Amino acid sequence: MYSLPPLTPPQDHVLALISAGSTISQAAQSAGVHHNTVHNWIHAPHFRLALDRARESKALFWQEESEKLAAAAVDTIRALMTEASTPAGVRLKAAQFILSLAMAPPPEQPPRVAVLRVASFPRTEGRRQAHLTRRRPAGRRKQIQTATCQSWAGLVR
Repeated sequence: MYSLPPLTPPQDHVLALISAGSTISQAAQSAGVHHNTVHNWIHAPHFRLALDRARESKALFWQEESEKLAAAAVDTIRALMTEASTPAGVRLKAAQFILSLAMAPPPEQPPRVAVLRVASFPRTEGRRQAHLTRRRPAGRRKQIQTATCQSWAGLVR
């Protein structure tokens, strides 16, 4: 199976800063590397995978935190809607907000499609050269990396 190399200490530092919300330039300056280096790392599969995982972890954390507070938020809105001393405009807005949430369909996630194509390179030492590309919304493809693999199964899994 195709294994990815571990991140270097500067890459770990940049990864932590970017996933915490820093810009690429700020993270590069803090790690002591050029911002073009960070852009190159972002296009490397091992760094991209680590960055995606860090962003997913952060999103999951904040989703869990908001779910913990959701019941209190609903209780607050319920109190605003039912309390007679609350102005009618505020009660109306609270009711409209609850109705808009209840009637809204869940948001659709755009699919991420990875396409594997084999280039017409000669075989070298029993290995195949393969290009991993990612489809962009406008149908354009951007080459992410040329990966050397010993079998199809190593990249497809």
